[in-house]
Amino acid sequence: MRCSSAKPLVDAAQGGDVVPALNRGYRHCVHQTGADLGLLAAMRDAVSVPLVQHGTGGIGLDDLTRLAKSGMAKINFGEPFRYNYIHYFNELTDEMEHLWYTWRIMREVRNRLKGI
Repeated sequence: MRCSSAKPLVDAAQGGDVVPALNRGYRHCVHQTGADLGLLAAMRDAVSVPLVQHGTGGIGLDDLTRLAKSGMAKINFGEPFRYNYIHYFNELTDEMEHLWYTWRIMREVRNRLKGI
């Protein structure tokens, strides 16, 4: 989608509880580089709402930093936490003495996630 076609969509959503989220072509869990900051700047200038990056799977830390500094008002993080949660849960299911009380596993998973 180009900036010229995004503006009417954003304008139509004004007054509602909708904030369009950008998915700039990244694929989940596939590291890619080269954020198009020129396109981001044009999009930011074309619309009157804060920009939101939908999903961060595959976006490296350097590009996330560039996105934030270039006007991305919000960046949704979910995939890394979900991946680590599942990884820790499976690992602890096998290694921890939990007596099949899942709350014990979840408590330890939470403690590990706090350390990230």
